[in-house]
Amino acid sequence: MTTTNRMNFASGAGLSRRALLAGAGATGLALAGGRRVFAAGAENTLKVGFISPRTGALGGFGQTDGYVLDVVRKSLASGFAVGDKTFDVKILDQDTQSDPSRAGQLAKGLINSDKIDMMLVVSTPETINPVADACEAAGVPCLSTVMPWEAWYFGRGAKPGAPSPFKWTYHFGFGVEEFHKTYVSQWNLIPTNKKVGVLYPNDADGNAIREHLAPLLAKDGFTIVDAGPYEDGTTDYSA
Repeated sequence: MTTTNRMNFASGAGLSRRALLAGAGATGLALAGGRRVFAAGAENTLKVGFISPRTGALGGFGQTDGYVLDVVRKSLASGFAVGDKTFDVKILDQDTQSDPSRAGQLAKGLINSDKIDMMLVVSTPETINPVADACEAAGVPCLSTVMPWEAWYFGRGAKPGAPSPFKWTYHFGFGVEEFHKTYVSQWNLIPTNKKVGVLYPNDADGNAIREHLAPLLAKDGFTIVDAGPYEDGTTDYSA
């Protein structure tokens, strides 16, 4: 499932670089996934921030980032063609070291000091949400992926039925419904007592999955045995 926002542009005023980039983000712009048209300033250089956890407890999520960035940079070495113009693309990548506070600080640095045109951020709410919040506050387009959309949407204070609080931040990702379909498709292959024990961490991911997955499983006749939230970094689960 994908959660996005729509961006309406005022007519007659001309589009700023960031406004047009926001529109591109809403349609799912990804540098590594194919070339799409968007704008750049007079300097003919597009600056794209890229933030991910490459070291620390969450470093497993970022193990392939270096390789992917190398591939993208090589593919864009000759520039990014838009009509009869070619723009240079500069990707400024940063490692959060698995620290949410550092993630927000890095985002602010890329926005305020490096003057990026767009932000890409990946992997876990501890990385994505503080970066997305910084971009939302600064009015910089941000596209994120690799985490359940519920942790992004509900974890940042959005409420179904209420006006979206997000104008600059967009997320493309799987959700709890995908977990539900995957689990049930396997569990129904063998006879069981339909009781499922769960361990969820006390963080944005764990809390979002707990709230939204359990009701779906209950509809399919499964009983959830929840041991309660555990703190990230726990090493002894004997209790």
